[in-house]
Amino acid sequence: MVLFLYLVISGEMYSRFQSYSIFNRPTRSPSGAAMLALNKFVPIVPLFNHRSSGFRHAMKFGEPILLNEQFERHEHAEATNRLNVYLEEMILKAPGQWFYWFNVDERWEMDAKQHNCPA
Repeated sequence: MVLFLYLVISGEMYSRFQSYSIFNRPTRSPSGAAMLALNKFVPIVPLFNHRSSGFRHAMKFGEPILLNEQFERHEHAEATNRLNVYLEEMILKAPGQWFYWFNVDERWEMDAKQHNCPA
């Protein structure tokens, strides 16, 4: 299921992502994980991978996130924002470990109002 969920998140086309917020900056975020969790009533199980030394990495699973207990099925945007808050928390714990797989200059939107970004 983890591999499948990764494909749901990373397989979306960047240009089709809706605008959300991360670190109080507008950005585009994939909503596939939130949609799957809300529509199928499945938990999101976070997986973190960080380099411990050299080519050694450690993987850690987080506690399941039960979006369907916090949001209604139609609240995809709110659930995606909740996942972004969780991502912020994890980045702040180890900012040197965060990498971004899209073009870095496409990460941040220039104008939040232009993209109707929720606060």
